[in-house]
Amino acid sequence: MYKFKLYVNGNSKRTKKQCKELNAHLKQELNKDYSLKVIDVLEHPQEANGACILATPTIVRTSPEPIRKVFGNLNIKEGLMEGLGLHKKIVKDTVE
Repeated sequence: MYKFKLYVNGNSKRTKKQCKELNAHLKQELNKDYSLKVIDVLEHPQEANGACILATPTIVRTSPEPIRKVFGNLNIKEGLMEGLGLHKKIVKDTVE
């Protein structure tokens, strides 16, 4: 199972839209084989600091290792999936 943490800044309409789109991308690529925890850095700054989060939004793939981080525009699906190390896995699984 893939595990992700999404670090956001507040609970705005934009944040909600990003969460919805990210969930759609992950569901399309991984079916239901993932979990996503959303962390508001305004409410939990210590958790963001401990994870060395310097910008929001940032998504972190915590499992399986290696840990992968992508920050900034999460709307570009291909770059997001590649940054999380998912694009190669999906292509590989399709070819085999």
